Amino acid sequence: MNRYFRDKVTPDELVWSFAGVRALHNGGAEWRAATAAGNYVLAFDKRAHTAPLLTVYGGRVTTHRKLAETAMAKIGHYFEAGPRWTANSRLPGGEFTSDAFGDVVAEMMARWPFLTEAHARRLVRAYGTRAERFLGDAQKMDDLGERFTGDLTAAEVRYLVVHEWAETAEDVLYRRSKLGLGASDEERQALARFLGALNPAPARQAAP
Repeated sequence: MNRYFRDKVTPDELVWSFAGVRALHNGGAEWRAATAAGNYVLAFDKRAHTAPLLTVYGGRVTTHRKLAETAMAKIGHYFEAGPRWTANSRLPGGEFTSDAFGDVVAEMMARWPFLTEAHARRLVRAYGTRAERFLGDAQKMDDLGERFTGDLTAAEVRYLVVHEWAETAEDVLYRRSKLGLGASDEERQALARFLGALNPAPARQAAP
C-alpha cells in the first residue's frame, strides 16, 4: 500500500485484517492463478455399491449458481432432485430490480421517517426488504434499542443472531457488515457484552 500512497501507513494504524484460502485446480503448464480464480473443476467418484463422492475445486461467489447447477447435474439423480430453478430466483430480500433500489429506499424512509437516507440505503443494501423484520413497528430510533456504532442497533443485531447466525462482535462488525472499520474499542466491547447477555440465546433460524 505504501508504494502507491503519499501518506504512509504503519502497522499500529491497522484496524482489522483477515486472510483466506481458496482451493484452485492446477491445470498444468498453462495454468495461471489469475485466470483460474473464477473457474472450477468437479471431480466425481462413483463406484458400485458405495455412495458417490463429488469434490469441487475452485469457484467463487459470482459463479456459485452455475456451479451448483453443474454439480446437481452430476449427482442430483441420486437424490431425485427437482428441476433447475435458481436462474430466475432472487436472493432473500431482493425481490426488486436493481434500478428500483432508490424506490425501495424512499419507501423505507416513508414508512420509518426517523431513518436517515444513509441509514436506509445501508439497510436496503444489506437486507433488502427483509429489513422490515427488525424495523417492525418502531416509531423512533430509540425503539430499536441500544446503538453500538454508527446506526447499528440492538434490533439489527438480534436479527443477525437469529437469522444470519452471528455469534460474536466480530461476526456482526466484520463478517456480516464492515461497520467495525469505524468502531471504537469501547463500542466493540459494548457489543460483545450485549451479545453475551442474550440469555437465553435466541433460537437461530435458517432463512427460508
